Amino acid sequence: MDTLVGARVEGSNLYVTLQVDRSDKATAGRAEKFYVNTLRLTNNQPDWADDVKFVIVEDGAGTVITQESV
Repeated sequence: MDTLVGARVEGSNLYVTLQVDRSDKATAGRAEKFYVNTLRLTNNQPDWADDVKFVIVEDGAGTVITQESV
């Protein structure tokens, strides 16, 4: 089972950390799409989301698996 380990905003990037094997690009891609679409479609975003330009999904070791512009 894949688990969300954490999320953080650094500059204009939202980093989503998953407990997933870095070769599992399908799972990372689904998570990425979920967060990108949520940020694009939400009218009442929290203040921290206003400046987010990229969603970056990484594994527990901090290796970037996938990223997409918001």
